[in-house]
Order: sequence, then structure tokens, then C-alpha cells
Amino acid sequence: MNRLSPAPRLLRLLPIMLVAFLGARVQAGTPDHGTLSTASPSLSYTGGPFLAPNATDSATGVTCDQADPCDQFALTVDLPADYATTHPGDTLRLEVGWKDATGAQDLDIYLLDSAGQYVARVTDSANPEVIVIPAGSGRRTYTLIVSPSLTTGQPFTGKLSLVAAPPPPPPPPPPYSGIPPRYYNYSPGPGIGENSGEPSIGYNLSSHRAMFIAGLQTLRATFPENLAPAGATPESCDAQWDDVSPLITKTKSVDPILFTDQRTGRTFVSQLNSLTQTAPAGVLVGLNSLFAFTDVDGEGGNTGWTPGQINPPDGSYDHQTVGAGPYPSPIPSGINPLYPDAVYYCSQAGVTAFCSRSDDGGLNFGRSTPIYNFATDGCGGIHGHVKVAPDGTVYVPNRGCGGNQAVTVSNDAGTTWTVRRIPASTPPPGILDPSLGIASDGTLYFSYVKGDGHPHVSVSHDRGASWSSDYDLGAQLGIQNAVFIEAVAGDPSRAAVGFVGTTTGGDHQASSFTGDWYVFIATTYDGGQTWVTVNATPNDPVQRAAAIWNGGGNNPFRNLLDFNEITMDE
Repeated sequence: MNRLSPAPRLLRLLPIMLVAFLGARVQAGTPDHGTLSTASPSLSYTGGPFLAPNATDSATGVTCDQADPCDQFALTVDLPADYATTHPGDTLRLEVGWKDATGAQDLDIYLLDSAGQYVARVTDSANPEVIVIPAGSGRRTYTLIVSPSLTTGQPFTGKLSLVAAPPPPPPPPPPYSGIPPRYYNYSPGPGIGENSGEPSIGYNLSSHRAMFIAGLQTLRATFPENLAPAGATPESCDAQWDDVSPLITKTKSVDPILFTDQRTGRTFVSQLNSLTQTAPAGVLVGLNSLFAFTDVDGEGGNTGWTPGQINPPDGSYDHQTVGAGPYPSPIPSGINPLYPDAVYYCSQAGVTAFCSRSDDGGLNFGRSTPIYNFATDGCGGIHGHVKVAPDGTVYVPNRGCGGNQAVTVSNDAGTTWTVRRIPASTPPPGILDPSLGIASDGTLYFSYVKGDGHPHVSVSHDRGASWSSDYDLGAQLGIQNAVFIEAVAGDPSRAAVGFVGTTTGGDHQASSFTGDWYVFIATTYDGGQTWVTVNATPNDPVQRAAAIWNGGGNNPFRNLLDFNEITMDE
């Protein structure tokens, strides 16, 4: 907000404005002058406070005198004569900020050259106020004026910098030249798997059957090439779908989760079992989950399952995830495995999330451990699905750790955790979990939806300590919005990322959004240097001409809920 003086006062002051700028210094900062150069690319100073506003402060100019206070800083810029040619994108950034809990103070800034002509002026109500101009060449002098449009008597800090231009983006990778992958879609018949807002899928490498959870139903899919008589049915025929739901997990569903440990063939099913207290209203109570596991793909119905997770409640209550994999070598002291793999159950409780480990294949879980701390890591809220690397490292992705997305990592079987951010990432638009694919050599493929809604992936070869090869997976097909991204990896150089996407731009959560959404799958064969993305459902969109809400709650457009899943066969 700016205060405009009456026109007669402005006219009276115009003849002496230049004199006031150059001659009368009512206030001066500490220090009151400085030089920016390649040897000294930044400086700072303090000024104020102002006890009264400057009545002449306006978008057209300002006058400094005894009646109308302001602060003047003499800035010298000393650069080589050819600097603008050799550094064409460099800028001068002049920032003035202040602390004001009420938000009532408003300072404006003006930059004048040596002839007293305005170079730039910023008279909005932002804090800080910022002027950015080209760095230019040679030696020049300026006057930076800070004027109080409104004041609460707070001092200010000026930060003046010579800013190097960002490096040019790397050249785009060459287009994929091979034959892109092809996909066949299998769906169950009427009445089977129709309530599947948050589907999970697993695959048993021994039986060659897929396990799928859809709401309260746990389903088993036998693909055509595995139907009797063996080899008699073409791959393109329908699969056989069987409802193999255990009794314990088909009575209540808040968040359905299924995971198949491909090293052992054991499938775990979890239905969240949180309750809502009556007082205070809306508070959730963690009761672990309704949990069972099978080693026979649910054969025999309920008799093929064993109830698990019989330990006391761990205190979490939302968005659970189950994963399993080898123990780290050597196995940490005090662990006596009764099952070949460590089984992990992770869930969140408000801001904090917890993980616990089972050493007997899911029957009992130990004490839960916090996996991040909002106060120290900036992480909070809903996380992605837990994954275990071939070397026993455990990972849980998170969509919001300060200004980045991240993975929290455990090298000691879930005893301690460390947060590692993905520098190229920004938090997604809404509740959209990132996902991690882990290759056989431990290479990580972190897939996520960036703040602009585009699907991305970054690669790490050192357990998330550093990341490279960030790639926009939808660019080649013009995808503008993506949701529910999932990643899986196999051999060291091969990975796939699936997501629901649309070429329609704009706010995809708005009720007026009319994009058509499809399943896209991006694949790399060179360790993430290049990717080929295909529409896996070209004739069967997931959703037509509609918004997808991913902000939680009961919005009518939240019809796909929180996540999808991806897995890999032999």
C-alpha cells in the first residue's frame, strides 16, 4: 500500500527533488556506502527505524527531506568493461527486508543513477522488497533509497548482491529410437474388484500369479499362459480372477494395502483399523491394522491365511504401508530372524510417522520408531510406501520435507533413520506420494510429481546421498498434470514409472477441470539417462473430462483417493 501526496505538494517539490536526492541525507544506513565487484559480490547494511511515514512516497517518485524521512545508500558497481558481454545473464539484486510481526510496516525502494534518474522502483507491499537489474559493465554509481510508506518503527536490512546467471539447462537427451513397450490390460468380471480406490498389486515369482487388493476383496489373478492346459491359451485372453480374501481383512477397510515378498512368495494384506474417538471429535486412535499373510496365494480361502501383527498398538493411525526384504549385513546385534526377510510396517500419526519391524514373518512386530522429526527435518504428514533394497537398506519416501521431497533411510534394519532430500524436487500440488524403485544393484529411482504438476524421476547411486539425471517423464507426450506416480526397477539400468496423467493444463483439482486421464508408463534402459513414455490405456481412460482431487478430506472429486501401485514379474 502506498500513500499519495496531494498534487500541489508534488508540484512544489519537483524542482528541488534532484537536490534533495543528492544533497540532503536525512538518514543513512550502517554503513552508508559500499561497492559490488567480482571480488566482493555481496554486501549488507542496516537502516532505520523510521518514526514517521514519508508523505511523498508514491509510484512515481519520492522526496527526502527533514519532513519526509528516507534512507540513502551510495552504491558503487565496479565491473570489467566487457562484463555484460562475457556474463550476459548476471544481475544486480537489491533486497530490503524487515521483521514485523503485525505486517503493518511497508517500505518502498527506489534506485537512481548518478544523474538522479530513476533506474527502478518497487512500491508494492511485499517484504522483502527486491529490485533486480542487469549487471552491466564498467564502474557506475547509484543511490538506493528506502522510504517508509507505512512504519511501525522496525529497522531494515539491505542485502545487495552480484548474482551469476543460472547455468543453461542441459541439452535434451536424444529421442528414444527402439520399439517402445506394449501393455495388455486385464480386468476382473462384474462384481469383482469394483471398489478399488487405492489398489495394491503383488506378484509371486514361484507361482506366476498376481495378488491384488481392491477395497475389501483380496483377489488372485492367474494369467492365460499359466492356465491349464499349460501353453494352450494365448497371452491376450482374459485372466482368471479368484476372490481369496481372508476373513480378518474383508470386514473393514480404511486403507487397504497388499505386498508380496518376491524373495519368499509370501503375501501380506493389511486393512487399517483406526477408530475415531467421540471426544475430542476427529481424533484417531492407532490400533495397528487387520493383518494376515499367506504362502499359498490365498489358496483355500480363509484357511490359506495366517492372522498377523498381534503386537500392541504402535500409536500410528493412517496411510499404512508394508514391505519386506533382506536384513543388512551383518545382521544388527540382538536380531534373531525366524523368517528369511525383515518385514516392515510403517504408518503416520499426524505430523510424525513410525516404522516397526517383524522378525518372524509378520506374526509379531517390535516397538515402532519415528522415521523423521518435523522440528529438525521439516518432514511431516503422509508418506509413500516402504521399500527394501537388496543390501537391506530401508527407504520411505516423503512428499514434503521443507522445500523438497525426500527419502528417509535406515541402514540398521529400521533402528535409526536419516532424511535425504532430492534437490531438484519441489512439493507436489496436494497429497501426492512419491515412490521409489530399487534396482538389483541398489540404484534408486525416485519418482515424484513436481510442484508444477509434471511427473519426474531422479536417480541415486549412493543410497540417496546425491541425486542426478532428473527427468520430466511427460514432456515427450505433452503431459501437463500427473497424479499417483509409482516406480519399480529391475536390472541396474532398467526401471519403469507409472502414473495417471493428462495433457490438459491448469488446476487439475478445480471443479471446472475437464481433462481426460490415462495410465502412462515410462521406461528406461540406460539407467535413467533417457526414458520412453507410452500411453498404456489409449482406448480406455481412467477418467473422462473430470478433476482429480488430491488434497484429502471428502471433496466429491476425490474419487481415486491416494495412490496406485506397480510391480514386476519374472
